[in-house]
Amino acid sequence: LISFQINAQVDFLLIILSGMFLVAVSSLLFSIAPTKAVCVSRNWFKTVGYSLELVPLAVKVAAINRIVLQSQKCKRVGITKSLLYKIVGGCIMVICIYLTIWTAVDTTIPRMKMTLTDEPGNVVVVSTFCASSNQGWDLASRAYFLLLIIGTAVAATQNRGIREEYDETRYLTLMIYSHVMFAIMRLVIRLVRSNFSQTVAVSDAFSILLSLDVLCTICIYFMPKINRANKAVTENPDLLDSWIPDPKKFLWALINDEEDGKDGDRNTGDVQSS
Repeated sequence: LISFQINAQVDFLLIILSGMFLVAVSSLLFSIAPTKAVCVSRNWFKTVGYSLELVPLAVKVAAINRIVLQSQKCKRVGITKSLLYKIVGGCIMVICIYLTIWTAVDTTIPRMKMTLTDEPGNVVVVSTFCASSNQGWDLASRAYFLLLIIGTAVAATQNRGIREEYDETRYLTLMIYSHVMFAIMRLVIRLVRSNFSQTVAVSDAFSILLSLDVLCTICIYFMPKINRANKAVTENPDLLDSWIPDPKKFLWALINDEEDGKDGDRNTGDVQSS
């Protein structure tokens, strides 16, 4: 018998939502004409936003893997909210220090690119893009994001053998693979951006991909939870009256992964096996 006790689900949900909000803001910034403030904000919102999304995902997926592995050995596993806070807070602190140094030493500023077109009269197209004097800063930021994506994807791959009753991992895995897919698309655009005559087309493409990434995350992970909560309210309208005075109860209803006919709750909380 495996019983899961609620511990950090609401906090996990709120952290993911805050990261999605920052990524959504960065997608808007990529659609705006570059200025010094816009260029700096793009780096901050995108990097911190994805950190708030991917780091908790990696923690939760790794925790589920550990829970299942230890439960098979009939061992007790303790996972607390403080662990989630420490890991996420530590990563955010490190990335904020790096971004602060980057902004202070070699800030990203608008730069001009002139392209000679094939039109009659030797027409030159001038476009503006964001860049630092030393491209090493941007490369290090991309390497960090690549490390997050690969680490999270590897952890998600290990979940394929988990039994069906732990179907929370199914949505987590789909969400992670969605992030990987959009990361590959952005990488392809970076590799072929020299073929674009105007850098504004690259920024617009990034803006669209970031927006779609957020929308896919909502559809994959949050919509099933909202549908479950809506079904619960439809079947028992009195539940809504109990949720209204306490918003946290409503949040828990959105993330509760219980299904009729299955024993136990499935969460990232403490586990007792016997």
